[in-house]
Amino acid sequence: MGTAAGIEIPAMLLAGYLVKRWGKRRLMLFAVASGVVFYAGLVAFESKTALMLLQLFNAIFIGIIAGIGMLYFQDLMPGRAGSATTLFTNSISTGVICAGILQGAIVENFGHEPVYWVIAMLSLVAFSLMWKVKDV
Repeated sequence: MGTAAGIEIPAMLLAGYLVKRWGKRRLMLFAVASGVVFYAGLVAFESKTALMLLQLFNAIFIGIIAGIGMLYFQDLMPGRAGSATTLFTNSISTGVICAGILQGAIVENFGHEPVYWVIAMLSLVAFSLMWKVKDV
């Protein structure tokens, strides 16, 4: 996970540069797709090398969402920047709480491996929902 943290800052900076060319929606879709690759890869691969390479996708996912996500929310809610910012930050906090509860319930009942399957499926759901969000 430290590998991803080291790559997140360059990913954020690169996203800031690319947003003018690609647009926020396309970058956000790329970020969520990277998240899908990362979480599906956690299910599919076991070698240390593969897990290290997957950290690149994790860094892209986190870097773009952290760097562009709030701006995209603000664009989706024009004239309500404060509400968009609050919604974005509260969604993250709520997601962390719900993820902890879900992870605990899955681990207690089924073990650790199914957690990775569930997050891979949830990331696919997130990608399909993100695909439906309009371009602004």
